[in-house]
Amino acid sequence: MKLTGLLWEGGLSCELWSVEAIVAQGPPAFPTDLSSLPPFIKTNQNLLFKPIHSTYDYGKWINNNNHLAFIHYQKSAELGNFNGMYDLGFCYQHGIGVKKDDYKAFIHYRKSADMEDPYGIELLGDCYRDGIGIVTKMELEFEKDLHKAFIYYQKAADMGNSLGICNLGHCYENGIGVEKDEHKAFVNYQISADMGDAFGMNLVGYCYQNGIGVENDELTAFIYFQKSADLNISNGMIDLGNCYQNGIGIEKDGHKAFIYYQKSADPDGIYKVGYCYLYGIGVEKDEYKAFIHYQKHANMVIMNNCLSKLYLS
Repeated sequence: MKLTGLLWEGGLSCELWSVEAIVAQGPPAFPTDLSSLPPFIKTNQNLLFKPIHSTYDYGKWINNNNHLAFIHYQKSAELGNFNGMYDLGFCYQHGIGVKKDDYKAFIHYRKSADMEDPYGIELLGDCYRDGIGIVTKMELEFEKDLHKAFIYYQKAADMGNSLGICNLGHCYENGIGVEKDEHKAFVNYQISADMGDAFGMNLVGYCYQNGIGVENDELTAFIYFQKSADLNISNGMIDLGNCYQNGIGIEKDGHKAFIYYQKSADPDGIYKVGYCYLYGIGVEKDEYKAFIHYQKHANMVIMNNCLSKLYLS
């Protein structure tokens, strides 16, 4: 416990096997002064300490303390840990434990990418695609560079990053930084799905349902939506609910449709729940509950739009 506590105090997240790996090297001193950490940890930190934002995914931080999480990422980044760098960028991009700052997010993603980290490379691609934190020297305006986005997604994909592969497919599907090619889009989605990526699975289902880059096949679409939903992807749950509601690749089942819409907890899913209550699809008709869910959906959409405006102001 003392060893683990000192590692946390030093700003680094570790798992049991990481501690065992350190102990196997002998009993070094573990000072709280980050500048004088033992050479073994400095040398092996990228092997010992796992990516943090995958551990505290989207707000599941240490005791729900976003600022404490930010401090850990910052200390990890100061040690030159590329995982800490892209996690720190993630905090700056989304305002987690610190004031939102897209430019600082971009800088930390780029540092991580410069160290050949596939996650940092993929996130840098997002920045170039969406104009996140990219500024001109003269006017400090947001600008996009879709070709650079494509290049970084390609690089992340070449390194085996499933999300990079997925985004590469998105580029091919929509002609982002590259000539549109729906078949290449499907191929990349399929590769991502085969790697176990839930978003890739959902997009493969989308392609099969709509005949994008592959022959239309509703049964296969349903199977991939089911796989995505089983991995708790909200879009997968909504798409699966849509299959049950409309008999796409499966026999109609209004109640199952209602259950998956409800489970998604997504604004679109909440809207669908309201629709089910309004028309009695898979649940007893209840106009009041329909109104409540439509209102909840509207409030979530308005809140998201307001937050976006605040972040851009």
